[in-house]
Amino acid sequence: MRVNVPKLPHLLIVISFVANSATQLLAQRDRTDEASLSIVENRLQSLIQERVPAVTPNIYLLVYDGYVPNETMLAYGIDNSFQEEYLKGQGFTLYPQTYSVANQSISTMSRVLNASTENYDDSRREVSGDGIIQNTLRGFGYETYGIFSTDYFFRGSNSTYDFSYPERSLSRGILLNAILMGEFRFDIVLLSSPRVQFVETKQSIFEGVTGDPIFMYMHSGLPGHSQNSGACLPDETDRFRTRLTGANIEMQLDIKTIIENEPEAIIIVAGDHGPHLTKNCVGTGERYDISEISRLDIQDRFGTFLAVRWPTEEFAKYDDITVLQDLFPTVFAYLFHDEIMLESKIEPSTLKPWFISGASVQNGIIYGGINDGEPLFVTDR
Repeated sequence: MRVNVPKLPHLLIVISFVANSATQLLAQRDRTDEASLSIVENRLQSLIQERVPAVTPNIYLLVYDGYVPNETMLAYGIDNSFQEEYLKGQGFTLYPQTYSVANQSISTMSRVLNASTENYDDSRREVSGDGIIQNTLRGFGYETYGIFSTDYFFRGSNSTYDFSYPERSLSRGILLNAILMGEFRFDIVLLSSPRVQFVETKQSIFEGVTGDPIFMYMHSGLPGHSQNSGACLPDETDRFRTRLTGANIEMQLDIKTIIENEPEAIIIVAGDHGPHLTKNCVGTGERYDISEISRLDIQDRFGTFLAVRWPTEEFAKYDDITVLQDLFPTVFAYLFHDEIMLESKIEPSTLKPWFISGASVQNGIIYGGINDGEPLFVTDR
């Protein structure tokens, strides 16, 4: 649509108002999406108290958005086994039956970084650097890094990492771009941070680590999830397949560089939730009865990829992971050489059952739907 020049100032005022309102609504939804609770006591912290870990290797938490294990990939018609074989060849242990208690990036990762089902009043506080895990590691002398492909994780908050990328940008500007494009897409923020610069920044950190141990949380936007419109695009799975190729290349480059420079590091490769490619490509609560919900529908929303490269075989004594939120109780058990840290594991039950029409997963077993009473994953460990 062509805009007459005399009307342009008025149009910009309207756009600015709409963008600002949308920003506030999105921020409010982010704050109220979860039942925010004040953390009075964290079980992991209470177990650590004043203790000092036995080892302090560098820890790299590499999260690739919407990445799932090959059992789920095969159900989409995608065979990603070559990537899993690559990881095994690099010394990674795979956890193909892992899922998250939550189904979105912020809600999943905030609980990972608190080792708890609870989160702060600000739902982004943990992912932007002020989680229980980052603060505990700082007490052990770690420097913390938060490297993200967009500023989504800092929106409405401020980064408290010792180093973070990118610098926080204005959400209003992002929404203006979306409106001027004529559509609002979940991944519009990807346009605000050049991907090449994101990759180059993290590669330079991988190559230049010296001195104090570091903890890095890296969150890539690839392969990503559906556009969350409430209807799948005709080529939704093909689009995911293309993005997955990019994610696999990026992952291999990340791993190669870290291993070459820090072979004794703990390297964690994870997905944060499923890519939402089945049914209506978003939450099914308002569209589908629970009787229509299958194992794949639940994997597609709550399933998570997980592979860890442990520095020594010592990890086998403490290796007890059911949900992604068990990750740091296990890591800390390894750091302290003490399985008591596993007592801080959370209840492995999915939250927000309405998102999947009332179905849930408890301790790896599906409750409700077509596969009621059956395992969420059937692939062996």
